[in-house]
Amino acid sequence: MIRELVAHIASETTLTIGTDLFAGFFPQGSQDSAVAIFETGGQRDVRVDDRGTFRFMVRSRALSYDAARDLAYEVHDALFNTRFAVTLPEVDSGPAYKVNAFEPTQAPAWIGQDEKGRHEFSTNFIARYQIA
Repeated sequence: MIRELVAHIASETTLTIGTDLFAGFFPQGSQDSAVAIFETGGQRDVRVDDRGTFRFMVRSRALSYDAARDLAYEVHDALFNTRFAVTLPEVDSGPAYKVNAFEPTQAPAWIGQDEKGRHEFSTNFIARYQIA
């Protein structure tokens, strides 16, 4: 589901997959201003086979504090402002996912600087989904 989520974020923001938006990691040598989406768990609903939660972290980085914060809020706001259920873009031959809600567990927060002095922000979400 992470690739579908990243495709959705790309469609709702100014970010481009493979340039400044990544799934699961920041590639070595990628540009200084970037966002990566990391899976952090979730579970299927034991009562209903086609429903569950997907937890993920949005991590942004940039050379300046303000730029890193702006990237984090661009993704946060795009997801948080989703008022209606959305079907994520299908990637490869996987299932289609309908997300009923993107719930942030906190606002973007500064988590420090990486080894190259880039500022980093993080925010976490729960996506409540069903297989479409």
